[in-house]
Amino acid sequence: MLTLGSTDVTSINGAEIAVAVTASDGAIISVKTSDSNNITYWLDPGTLYIYPKQSGTVTVTASSTAYQSVSQDIKVTYVVQTATPAPTAAPAADSSSSGSSATVQTPTLTRDSDLSFWFRSGSGMDGTKDYFFDYAASYGVDPWLCIAIADHETGYGSSDLCINSYNFGGLMDRNGNPKVYDDKSNGVEALVWLISWYYRQGRTTIESIGEWYCPGQGWVDRVTTIYNSFH
Repeated sequence: MLTLGSTDVTSINGAEIAVAVTASDGAIISVKTSDSNNITYWLDPGTLYIYPKQSGTVTVTASSTAYQSVSQDIKVTYVVQTATPAPTAAPAADSSSSGSSATVQTPTLTRDSDLSFWFRSGSGMDGTKDYFFDYAASYGVDPWLCIAIADHETGYGSSDLCINSYNFGGLMDRNGNPKVYDDKSNGVEALVWLISWYYRQGRTTIESIGEWYCPGQGWVDRVTTIYNSFH
């Protein structure tokens, strides 16, 4: 009545897990997680997508019209890998006209440095520094890259979308509407998670991320300029 593609899965830094789900005709599939705050999911016909932030269990139940049901557990193991490749950008076709350096420089600042310029007092970025560094460590991405993108997308925290909706990346929903988050923590995590998703697609450079995030050399140049300001 219910068959799962796997009952023991592992996620590296919160990477999406896809599990095939097959049930008898007419059966209703329901899903329950051991911790709804830290393990979320999306159920499509035939496939269950799991997004963990920690280890736990996902229970899948198939119920028939005859009031019979069968359940199976999926053991989810969450593994953190902290290695973070530094992003690099390919040289611009004409760096003299772009106004930014074509080469990405390794940041020399640290989390404990005075970062008030990038997290300006009274702006939407104010008070988010620890969120960026903590979530970046959790998802295994470069925090400086996330900060550079956020500062560019929000105008250093000055945009209405950042201030009122806690949206730090200009992120949109499936209908093309700006996403709204409950607080700064959730908004920062959403951006960091997205960057980790790009990493999982093999896009770890500013230029390769920009090809999908915001096509055009202008975005790459501006994010690179901010990133290099951490040097």
